[in-house]
Amino acid sequence: MDLAVCAPVSMWWWWLAFPVSISSICLLINVHPRNWPMCNVAAGAMFAVFWTLVIHLQLETIGPVVSAFVLGLVGNVWGRLFRRNAYSIMLPGIMLLVPGSVGVRGIMSMFGGSETGSGAQLVSQMAQTSLSIMIGLFASSFVVHPHGKKLSALITV
Repeated sequence: MDLAVCAPVSMWWWWLAFPVSISSICLLINVHPRNWPMCNVAAGAMFAVFWTLVIHLQLETIGPVVSAFVLGLVGNVWGRLFRRNAYSIMLPGIMLLVPGSVGVRGIMSMFGGSETGSGAQLVSQMAQTSLSIMIGLFASSFVVHPHGKKLSALITV
């Protein structure tokens, strides 16, 4: 095998593996099977926004915020329509968003041998990503109020 002529797998394969990975996460965290299609829809919308902003437009700073906002928006709309808790719908997408935002960059800098991949920078990226996801989910809960919460006590997602 000649490694000089190897090409990475096309990014279109991500879309084929995506439903399998989300369904696997749903199985791992015991999401009821009737909610699996909606988990795929919510996480698919989140991933489409993340892919567009981060891969195509190179907007790495606002990608996780807007992606978490879209995920929270879709989850809260679903929760309002079906009068159920939206957290079970959003959790597989959040589990996919966290490593996509932090882990890949940290691993690539570690294996790439760059000097900028220090431990302090990884901690800073982790804090930035967790705050970005929190801000996106929090903002989506103000746009579409989650089912089951009182309007005056809206502090968490």
